[in-house]
Amino acid sequence: MLFEIKNLKVQYGGAVIIKEMSMAVEEKQIVTLIGSNGAGKTTTLKAISGLKDLTAGKIFFRGERIDTLQPQEIVKRGLVQVPEGRGLFPYMTVMENLRLGAFIKKDQKKTDDMLEWVFDRFPKLKMRVAQIASTMSGGEQQMLAIACALMAEPKLLLLDEPSTGLSPLMVKEIGKVVRDINETGTAVLLVEQNAQLALSLAQKGYVMETGRIVQQGDASALLKSDYIKKAYLGK
Repeated sequence: MLFEIKNLKVQYGGAVIIKEMSMAVEEKQIVTLIGSNGAGKTTTLKAISGLKDLTAGKIFFRGERIDTLQPQEIVKRGLVQVPEGRGLFPYMTVMENLRLGAFIKKDQKKTDDMLEWVFDRFPKLKMRVAQIASTMSGGEQQMLAIACALMAEPKLLLLDEPSTGLSPLMVKEIGKVVRDINETGTAVLLVEQNAQLALSLAQKGYVMETGRIVQQGDASALLKSDYIKKAYLGK
């Protein structure tokens, strides 16, 4: 197993946000966590990335317990998050953002090789290396945020609401990017409100409501279920 959460519990003050949650991601798999606003999806990702302390439970990555590690140590082990809102340095150029994505790497040659690998997959970014990140469109900024995360060569990529605020055409493009990344061997944990997008991309899905996993299983089966259709697809 590549990644596993066991009985996760997270509190903010006296409020329990995540309640006895368990989930897993296998090697080279796309797994999605869907749910409405306030369900606890982003809090889950913060706990995984070391940005929020656990009240109880354990998180394992590649057989090692990581919930006691600092965020930078988690990144070094190959688990990288693209946060909601993209998390770019808005007044820096595309190239400067990309190089910061490789901050854990000491080998300049390897960083340069990763830049070429990223530019092969995001040719628009190669044409805009000197452009200030904040002057790009929302879709282009999302592409840059994902590219920055890939510069760290993740084994597991965490994506938090990558389709938020994007046009239907760009949402489709983001879906293609996620598939392409996965086909290179990188596992993906996709957190999304867009259940149609998320379940069409994933092999496995988890449904979160008020801090609990209420359904899980094969993503294609979940997409066809009456519960998902009614609760998340408006059908």
